Amino acid sequence: GELFELSAPPSCDTLGQDQYRTFENDLFGVEPVRLMEYNQNIHRMISWIRPDDYSSSELDCIRKKEVKLPELRDRFLKIASDPEASGQVLLVLMKMK
Repeated sequence: GELFELSAPPSCDTLGQDQYRTFENDLFGVEPVRLMEYNQNIHRMISWIRPDDYSSSELDCIRKKEVKLPELRDRFLKIASDPEASGQVLLVLMKMK
């Protein structure tokens, strides 16, 4: 029932596309959490991440972030830097608290 808007884009958003309707991803630092990704039926945020879409400067920014789950961030960075993993798409499910 509440409507709100964030005032600044999440960090590492070099294009400024995610300024509105998102939360900063402080769990593992990859991709902001978009409100439209919430699935009410399973009480989860559902998103897809394509590691190939990230530039080296964006990956460096993600690497430097303070996050609650650095092991997940590091797993993502390993996948993103592995040429064998080219073309992978990661499914992310997050429970809202």
